[in-house]
Amino acid sequence: MSILLWVGVLVEIVARTLAIYKLPNLPALHVYVVIEFALLAWMYQLYLHKTYARYVIPVIIIAFTIFSIINSLFIQSIYTFNTYSRPISNLLLIIFALSYFYKMLRELKVRYLEKAPMFWVNTGILIYFSGSLFLFIFSNYIVSDKGLLLLMWNIHSFLNIIHNIFYTIGLWLSRENSE
Repeated sequence: MSILLWVGVLVEIVARTLAIYKLPNLPALHVYVVIEFALLAWMYQLYLHKTYARYVIPVIIIAFTIFSIINSLFIQSIYTFNTYSRPISNLLLIIFALSYFYKMLRELKVRYLEKAPMFWVNTGILIYFSGSLFLFIFSNYIVSDKGLLLLMWNIHSFLNIIHNIFYTIGLWLSRENSE
């Protein structure tokens, strides 16, 4: 999880730097989507190891990576928002998050949810990726309406803040639990 946060910070710095110099920063997002998905899917593979995930998630990671590369090279330019790869990533991560909650409810091993790091991380993932799904699908279409675009990205920023707060709580609890 901390690897993902550091990769996110690095991509954010690169994207902001490119924007400051008036250079296109969307290629960084095309790369980040693949890295983010692979790391989160791998995390779910570890937590859902006694289910279908052990065998299916590695195949999904490979298939998604291949699709994203094909999408970036031949379907959607790396200079446009990737409205195919990003929503597919969102949908798959939503499915993984719901699968984790289903596993938690089925097994009932977690006594105090507020003390379970993965509960916080998973909740952040579910909120962010489900909340931003339609924005990612329609972002290239709402670009012409600047007011709507600003509103949608403000909502995205709020979801991202919530997402990162939940990640932080999860990381903090995981360090606390390991001591």
